[in-house]
Amino acid sequence: MKVTETIGLVGFVDAGNSFSSVYPDFSEGLKVGAGAGIRYFTPVGPLRLDVAVPLTRKRTTPASPSMSASARRSDFEKLRRFRRSERKISRNFAKSSRKSILRIISAT
Repeated sequence: MKVTETIGLVGFVDAGNSFSSVYPDFSEGLKVGAGAGIRYFTPVGPLRLDVAVPLTRKRTTPASPSMSASARRSDFEKLRRFRRSERKISRNFAKSSRKSILRIISAT
């Protein structure tokens, strides 16, 4: 629906699914979403901005709180170890760079 000569508004419903195999397995059903969009009509063609939300929910089992908390804790530990090793590498690089610069200066 055109609001002005260059601006338009649209509403839409979309349905589909993705499959990991070459041939679709239609027993999985479709995922449905609805949304709205705005169009800006240019001489070359319309510029479109669309936003949608799912209408069908995913069928998943929620994780237990203790499981997700322990997963977060282990991820935090991995990140902490990574940052610690990153700082160590950075310090070693800085030391070797200083030594190289001092060698170059003393050689001249």
